[in-house]
Amino acid sequence: MVSGRKPKPVHRHSVKSGFDWVEVPDIPFAGGPELPSGRKWSETTLAWWADVSTMPHCILWKRSDWRFALDTAILAAAFHAGDLKQAVELRRREAVMGTTPGARLGLRIKYVAPVAEEEPRSVTAIADYKKRLRR
Repeated sequence: MVSGRKPKPVHRHSVKSGFDWVEVPDIPFAGGPELPSGRKWSETTLAWWADVSTMPHCILWKRSDWRFALDTAILAAAFHAGDLKQAVELRRREAVMGTTPGARLGLRIKYVAPVAEEEPRSVTAIADYKKRLRR
């Protein structure tokens, strides 16, 4: 016979998360800034920026988020030019920005199908409305 206290029951997920999912329509964002001029950007970095700056959840970003993304573009350019020392920091920053499905999972961002806008209803004559009700 085993002596000691009886084990307490395990309560899994007994505390609700303080963070809800952020649902974002899965529509590419348009309206992000261009990369700063005065610098020679590689094709790889330009393609990277095109992907990053049009992510649907960019609609949630504020000025400071865009500043962070532009600073990250400079790191990405250095990495794309062969400076492999930038790899770890670039990976960390991309996770913060939610560039991969796994990163968005950690940020609790979920892309959802866009809601179709309803067609505006036309005004019908009251007589037509009453006729439909009688049918």
